[in-house]
Amino acid sequence: MERGYRWVCQTNPNPYDSTENPEYTDYPDDISQTIEKAFQNNIPEILIRTGYRIDLKKHLQIHALDS
Repeated sequence: MERGYRWVCQTNPNPYDSTENPEYTDYPDDISQTIEKAFQNNIPEILIRTGYRIDLKKHLQIHALDS
């Protein structure tokens, strides 16, 4: 996949704890490509196959059950 941007998710144990150093994990190429296409087309939110939704306006990944 040609990558202009790298889409990542913060994966440290508690991403809301400001005392923890942030850790990031790349999304798989297929998911990253889907996120990038949505972003380029100004789609505000998408669902991905891992059971999460991505809010592209707020830059958040939210578990579908927490919606």
